[in-house]
Amino acid sequence: DFWANMTMRKAWISYLHEGGPFEPALQTLFDHGYNAVTDAPTVLGWRDMVARFPDAKVVLTIRDSAEKWYGSFTSKMHKPQGLILFTFRWMEWLYGLDLE
Repeated sequence: DFWANMTMRKAWISYLHEGGPFEPALQTLFDHGYNAVTDAPTVLGWRDMVARFPDAKVVLTIRDSAEKWYGSFTSKMHKPQGLILFTFRWMEWLYGLDLE
């Protein structure tokens, strides 16, 4: 599981939140047998993924509203806690959304 693997988490946190290099984060995916990715956190690196793999297929899914996206997203995961919950609350405040 991506979130339970500290090596992967550290590499992706470095890349996404600390300005670290993309290649070590990408290498953790290869090292653990990934050949495709979806959703967080790898979706946040989509620009580097497309630059690195220009012939890759990219699937963009959209919702009619942020509220519908949030409802779909939260129905497929555990109840947000800690930093994830804080991030959602911050997004809710920032964009004036009602995500309850």
